[in-house]
Amino acid sequence: MNAPDRPWHYFDTVMVIDWSAAASPRQGKDSIWIALARPGEDVTAENPATRADAMARVAEVLDAANAGGERVLAGFDFAFGYPSRFARAFGENATWRDVWAAIAQAVEEGPANRNNRFHAAAALNDRFPGDGPFYTNGLREDIAGLTRTLPDPWHDGLPARRRWTDTMAPGAQEVWKLAGAGSVGSQALTGIAALERLRQGRDDLVVWPFEMPGQGQHVLAEVYPSLIPIPDMPGMVRDEAQVRTLATRLAALDGASMEVLLHRPQALPEDARAAVCGHEAMMLAADTPQVLRAPRKGPRGPAMPYVKDPAAIYRQSFATVRDETRLDRFPETLRPLVVRLVHACGMVDVADRV
Repeated sequence: MNAPDRPWHYFDTVMVIDWSAAASPRQGKDSIWIALARPGEDVTAENPATRADAMARVAEVLDAANAGGERVLAGFDFAFGYPSRFARAFGENATWRDVWAAIAQAVEEGPANRNNRFHAAAALNDRFPGDGPFYTNGLREDIAGLTRTLPDPWHDGLPARRRWTDTMAPGAQEVWKLAGAGSVGSQALTGIAALERLRQGRDDLVVWPFEMPGQGQHVLAEVYPSLIPIPDMPGMVRDEAQVRTLATRLAALDGASMEVLLHRPQALPEDARAAVCGHEAMMLAADTPQVLRAPRKGPRGPAMPYVKDPAAIYRQSFATVRDETRLDRFPETLRPLVVRLVHACGMVDVADRV
């Protein structure tokens, strides 16, 4: 707990988990990373090879916090919800709880990360007319009810393609795409199934922003590490650097600032609030990412002189594109083309459409 002479913090421990839907054990790049941060202490990171190991570690941290009378924020880097019409396929008055229960029932997890997420998505698609909403079969075998490409057209019988929070976060992808560059759908399916199983038999968890925490309850929240710039951390894969940075920033927030973040959905416009709190969920700080950015250290120095050399401006602009674009997801031979496209359009998220 916080000592009387220290700033008050809403959470004693912050976990940030970068998720993976890999079908076999994996470590390093594109795997699960867990960062643990406590106010005023150095952040640590772990790299469990499987989802089962990761969730066992999450449960261990929660149980240890309970024993010490502490509170945990566990932020997971995958979507916690879907546009509202998706829930109606499970009943006229279905809520996010019905969706989570249905996903946990459909998605099966075997040993060593084996899972049936593509077949589960096809089964969920059966609740809708025509193709979709889930798409992109990542297996060699054809799966009835799951197309390999975006349904064309995206007809009126399907839920919306994007959530409100996705429109607020540059580079965020739609929740329906299950495989391919930038896809996040498989992470959401396997992640929601894992969290629903974690919730069973526990009364110490709330799922934000669907629920608000009571006294002593831990919070599960959707996070998006790409909301903030990631500093250069030599020797670390980007996934580890992202979770370390975000966990550190969240742990550093004082209690009042964290309360503002947690209550932020209540201040949204009515239509966005209804969608976010009822079905879609929201990335923590999606519309206020500035609260997570590193504070300026020391007094502001003198203004930097303008760069007037055209060649220097040219080099600097391309360097900025390379720094801010996730190029590691593309083959080496394709990266120069992606850089040119982003530079020409002036938008980093153009890379998400390559």
